[in-house]
Amino acid sequence: MHSRKTGGSSLATKLNRHLGPDDIQIGVWIDTIESGGRYNKNALIKSAHYPFKVLLSSLKYSLSQRRLAVSPSAINSSLKLYYRSISNNELTTHSKAKVVKENFPDIWNEYFKFAFVRNPFSHAVSDYYWRLHLCGQPNISFKEFIYRLFDLNRPDPECIRPPIISNWEIYTIKDSISLDFIGCFERLDKDVNKVSNFIDIPLAKDLKKSKSSIRSRTKSIEEHYDQELIEKVSTIYEKEINHFGYSAFSGLPSKIK
Repeated sequence: MHSRKTGGSSLATKLNRHLGPDDIQIGVWIDTIESGGRYNKNALIKSAHYPFKVLLSSLKYSLSQRRLAVSPSAINSSLKLYYRSISNNELTTHSKAKVVKENFPDIWNEYFKFAFVRNPFSHAVSDYYWRLHLCGQPNISFKEFIYRLFDLNRPDPECIRPPIISNWEIYTIKDSISLDFIGCFERLDKDVNKVSNFIDIPLAKDLKKSKSSIRSRTKSIEEHYDQELIEKVSTIYEKEINHFGYSAFSGLPSKIK
């Protein structure tokens, strides 16, 4: 289950090497193809529901690559459109556990299910820089970003507020953990090794955090915060903090061993 800002894109590109022809990968296709991955049958068939979109984008992509090639951005967006169309707009790259279970009950019951969690205070900072990057670097402070996460009625003309703020519902159903394993972003390699052992697929070797270069390193996580922002983030991510035992800037949660 692809929780946001926890190394999920890097894991998806690794898992891509082991996709069967009918396995489902909804997003992360641009990173996947750039890292040497491949389209499987399901991706090509489902994206064919949008032939003109794929053809036009692939022509432009082929010109830029100076070779015939299918556009990964077209596959990416087409698959998202397709799965939203069959799920009342709910199946996405970062689908909630409840939605996946309802749409694919056999898969849900048979597959090994895992996700990663992250210290909310680090998560908020990482998300801030990622959303700035996606939105064209608008002049919005971290404090204003947190205000917009805290108050969903606050105007957000630049659309910097992410569609999913907390990852909680990605790995829970009715506020209960619904997966087989929860790993920590703060010890990503170690916990990915555990997943590798469970599913007998090597994932940790050469695992690179694909979006790790987005955040500015001129300020530490702590330097982004004052007491007011600590309190607001504590409220926004209250369920994660209480369940996993996170505290401000402490790194690892106290309740995951």
